[in-house]
Amino acid sequence: MSTAKNSALERIATALEKGYGSASVLDSADPFDHLAYAVIDGIAGGEAAKACIARLRKTFVDWNEIRIAGHREIENCLIEVAREDRPTVVQNLKASLAQLFDARCTEDFDFEAPQDTVDHDRALGYLNGVEGLDAGRAALVYAANVSLKHGGEEADVRLFPAVGRILSRAGLIKRTPGTSPSREAIEAVIPSGERVRLTYLLSRHGHEVCGVKSYACGQCVIVRQCDMGKRRVKNAPAKKKVAKKPAAKKAAKKTAAKKVAKKAPAKKATPAKSAPKKAAAKKAPARKAAAKKKAPAKKAPAKTRKKR
Repeated sequence: MSTAKNSALERIATALEKGYGSASVLDSADPFDHLAYAVIDGIAGGEAAKACIARLRKTFVDWNEIRIAGHREIENCLIEVAREDRPTVVQNLKASLAQLFDARCTEDFDFEAPQDTVDHDRALGYLNGVEGLDAGRAALVYAANVSLKHGGEEADVRLFPAVGRILSRAGLIKRTPGTSPSREAIEAVIPSGERVRLTYLLSRHGHEVCGVKSYACGQCVIVRQCDMGKRRVKNAPAKKKVAKKPAAKKAAKKTAAKKVAKKAPAKKATPAKSAPKKAAAKKAPARKAAAKKKAPAKKAPAKTRKKR
């Protein structure tokens, strides 16, 4: 694989891991171990899942007994899982086991050898609907079971449609329209040691964002590394923007409206209150003078005659 393709693939994987995290497979010969590992790994991580599965296998006879066991019994084996997460793990584990055991009886779905009994797409679709499994971990459970059936040989990467679909859309492999990419083309891009990691990341991204007919390139975290995504985003019709009026003009209009509202009809000027007081002050001396004129003159007292 060329250095350019190698670095492009690593950028895609790194961007997807930021959103989806990482996942791995369990080294076990029991297909139900892989199912339980994927369910617990999705909540508590791989190391916790390994320890919990080892304790469950020592405590119970088989996975069918775990399927019908009480919640408290199972929770006692989940020491590595956070206390608040244990009820969710137990619920998802029991529900996933019940779904697969029922399917073996009613739908002819042999979980231990899905490649030989049903179409790959149907098997993946069924596992995607199992409670507690996201699309990426469902792909890993399926790949692990196929590997067990074929003596440890890695599952054919063409079994996972999202892997070839995303690689071709990103321009890392070429394919003719209407045909699936060949196994050789995909394996030339994905190194052997990276197949589990990329099967999980690309399968989950293909299920949640980059589907066959429905894809959201505008919200895709790897759109910069995707040839088709860049074209779709570039050619997408631009959203019409409503022209906003400048803030200064809006402020000027508001102040003008306030001024108009403040202007009221002019009132007639009322005479100052001090004017009557001044007029009264002027009239006061005249009134005093008139009063003096009208007042009768006082008669002088008569002189008394001296007695002789």
